[in-house]
Amino acid sequence: MSARNLICVLVFLTSISIVYLKQNAEEADFVPTHQWKEVKKGQKIPKGLHVRFNFDTGVTEAKLLDESENTYKNQAIIPIDGSSDKDFLLDKDAIKESLKRIKNDPENANKNSEGFRSYEELKISLADLNLAPKQDSEVITDLLADFDVQMKKDKRNLEKVLIIIEDLDYLSHQIDNAIEFVRQDGFNKIVYKNFNETDPEIKQMTLKLFGSLVQNNGKVQVHCLESGCLYKLLRLISIESNDMVKSAGVAALGSLLRRFPLAQKTFIGQGGVAVLSQLLVNNTVKMQIKIATLISDLLIENEEGRENPKESISKQYKEIDFKGMLLENNWCENIDKMLLSTVLLNIDDHDKIEKCLLSMNTVKSYCFLLFDKSLLYELRARYQTLAQIEIENKNELNKYDFFKGIYNIISEILKVNDTVKSEL
Repeated sequence: MSARNLICVLVFLTSISIVYLKQNAEEADFVPTHQWKEVKKGQKIPKGLHVRFNFDTGVTEAKLLDESENTYKNQAIIPIDGSSDKDFLLDKDAIKESLKRIKNDPENANKNSEGFRSYEELKISLADLNLAPKQDSEVITDLLADFDVQMKKDKRNLEKVLIIIEDLDYLSHQIDNAIEFVRQDGFNKIVYKNFNETDPEIKQMTLKLFGSLVQNNGKVQVHCLESGCLYKLLRLISIESNDMVKSAGVAALGSLLRRFPLAQKTFIGQGGVAVLSQLLVNNTVKMQIKIATLISDLLIENEEGRENPKESISKQYKEIDFKGMLLENNWCENIDKMLLSTVLLNIDDHDKIEKCLLSMNTVKSYCFLLFDKSLLYELRARYQTLAQIEIENKNELNKYDFFKGIYNIISEILKVNDTVKSEL
């Protein structure tokens, strides 16, 4: 054989070897690393990897799952029937924009333009990965159905019930999802039903969901009022014996009332101030402070709302008579007793004492005659001493006038009393 023919044979054999190796490399199982790596066509992806899919280019990448990424909350793609929900975890941010375009542009949902795939096409594209995309509305539908199934069981799985409520809470932080929850009658199917539950964990988690749904969401707030949520919530708070549930109820109430004058007016009309004032009498100091802080926030909001340049807003706040209802329900005496209880429990718990004083300062203009002035003068003298020590020891590590701030709050309260004395 001539040298020329021998070279041709070697080149031919080399080409065949390269093609063979390339084909086998494509068909071999994917070998993951801790860095993102492209998954070749035909390669099998082992379970338990972090997988992401580029919807514009069609490229699939995978890597080993870090411990810090092992969180169910980032799961934006759910496994189809027959596979474990922990087999594949995709980064929510990687598909967020593509799904948003599908949801926000229904007219183009079935058009296959360059760089864009319809919702149905995405399902087909992800079928090879044994995954199926779901929009939030579909997830909410499934969660509501799963909740109903769990609650109808003779021996329901408490852990699964709590996970369902927690997932709904996570979704409800988005305004559109909260509205979708209302559209699917979620308040009647879950929230109000769980208000009557005997299990405190279910009630506590449901109240957290309630707060997420109504917070800064006008449409959900209106639906809540129209469906009688205030009466149901006040009833729960007034008769509940579990402190954790009661605390969650007050937090949920605050989410509904803040920056929503219509709810505040309804709250007063349904005896809400009487319910909260009664809770100040026989309750833990922690709960008392939480309630007093809520009322203080609403009073400050009311004062600011009355001065709002928009007449429509100002008018709404002027129709809310907090002062009259507080006086009628012994609010002044109750927060005065709250301060005394806090001091007797632990005179060095400066944070709680400060919160009590802030609540008293909010209503000082019409409550000062009912306050225990001797206790206030004693506290002012004590915090004056502490403030002086604080000033003497001030340095770069301790440069905040904490005790001086408390001293100033007490002085503000007593200033009203001193002014009245001078007038007399």
